[in-house]
Amino acid sequence: NFNNNNNNNKKHVVEAVAAEIQQKLRREARIQAEQRLARKKMEERIGSLKHKKSKATEEAKRKRQEQEEESLERIEREMRLAFQKEEELEEALFLQEMAAGPKKKAAKTTPSLLLDNNNNNNNN
Repeated sequence: NFNNNNNNNKKHVVEAVAAEIQQKLRREARIQAEQRLARKKMEERIGSLKHKKSKATEEAKRKRQEQEEESLERIEREMRLAFQKEEELEEALFLQEMAAGPKKKAAKTTPSLLLDNNNNNNNN
């Protein structure tokens, strides 16, 4: 009877230790599964963030290029307008000079003509 009890006690101890080991193994397996899932979610999140960053970088580059093109177009328009105004001013000035007729150089030439006449008179 004592042997039987002793064997039953050993059997219970072995079963209890086995149950504890199984419980620890299941807990460890669950923790590893949770860690794998968390790692997978983190990798997906990182991939998503990298994709968003890449798209944002491309979008920023595209916007910057558009702004540069718009700026160049604006500068070209302003230069064409400036050249057009310059041509209009030159044409207006030319027309104004034409309307005034030939320039008289009388103010500059009159005294010399008078001197020439005086010399002519004196010589005579």
